[in-house]
Amino acid sequence: MKRKVLLFNPPLYYAKGFPYSLDVSVPPLGLLYIASYLNHNSSDFEAEVYDITAQNQDLGKTLEIIKECKPFAVGIGSVTPQLQGTLELASTIKRNCPDVPIFLGGAISAQMAVLSTGIITSSITQLAGGGKNFFRFSGCNFRRKRYS
Repeated sequence: MKRKVLLFNPPLYYAKGFPYSLDVSVPPLGLLYIASYLNHNSSDFEAEVYDITAQNQDLGKTLEIIKECKPFAVGIGSVTPQLQGTLELASTIKRNCPDVPIFLGGAISAQMAVLSTGIITSSITQLAGGGKNFFRFSGCNFRRKRYS
């Protein structure tokens, strides 16, 4: 059975737990490319993409999906305007599912000094190729400490 990797496109922000964005007409192409690559090239992993705003998916539903799927990892793709939504989504996931690794990719990740798109793509490529320990990738930063 393949292990799940869940990829989320966050909203600009959440209002009382519900997503808010100005426009949902632009699909999360970066996340879709990563999912496509994993689904076609990995014998170990299967990716699913969730566009939170387009699906009007509140934080409770997102947590429900994560708890039900028990993913190997969660990825969040983000650009600068999505900073508030990204931080709220990531912190909510970490508080409720502390053992699930969270990857952050996209333009905002370099600004936050977490992971750049190239690094996450490299990590996913190695993951798809059977790499067992993604925490040892060169240039990959991560935080093991639990959020309070």
